[in-house]
Amino acid sequence: MDQTRLFMLFICGCWLLGGISCTPQAPPLSPIPELTVLKISPSIVQEFDNGVVLELEYLDYDGDLGSENPDTKTLWVLDSRLDSADLYHVPPIAPIGQEVAIRGTFTVPIKTLFLLGNGQSEDLFFTVKIKDRAGNWSEEESTETITIQR
Repeated sequence: MDQTRLFMLFICGCWLLGGISCTPQAPPLSPIPELTVLKISPSIVQEFDNGVVLELEYLDYDGDLGSENPDTKTLWVLDSRLDSADLYHVPPIAPIGQEVAIRGTFTVPIKTLFLLGNGQSEDLFFTVKIKDRAGNWSEEESTETITIQR
């Protein structure tokens, strides 16, 4: 075997061994929490008589959702008819100081809805997001449309 062929065989062998021995690195887990709207019910409510319940799913890879301080509001819920959101307290979901991935669901009752205009009904939806203890906000998610009737 001449030196050129031997060299090419050596290069191919190194390339194959290098490709086999290299394992792809997993992408780093995101510090950004995820929030998904699962359901809002009921879809039609009577003004002042009943509210709705949001069912939300969360995923947080480092487990820092929620706060021990009840004055810390980390859940943002915006009525599509309004300019400012209501903020809610979320207690710690995982033990403080533990970096553990967490996933689960929780519900948020929104009490006593009312019409803002003079009509007999109004349609609205809610937009939600959540902030972890590191200050990272999830992406905004919106509910399906609900109707408030007089």
